[in-house]
Amino acid sequence: MTEPAKPPRYALIPRPEATADVISLAAFGADFVAAAAAIADDLALRLVYRQLDDTTREIVAIRPREEHAIYRLAASRLQP
Repeated sequence: MTEPAKPPRYALIPRPEATADVISLAAFGADFVAAAAAIADDLALRLVYRQLDDTTREIVAIRPREEHAIYRLAASRLQP
């Protein structure tokens, strides 16, 4: 007998720029695009998010790991 699926702990919402990040990953090959779409971290991808409230996290950026550039990009996106 299988257990019922647990509801997700958080709702994930992408910033428009994060959606564009997934599209731009095509330059790195189809494998990266598929991994990003599945929010996989096993193909050297980094996902940066921020907590909006108790149940919602916003995806700020999705990019390959590369000299911490993803963190600089995410910080720039969150500047007012």
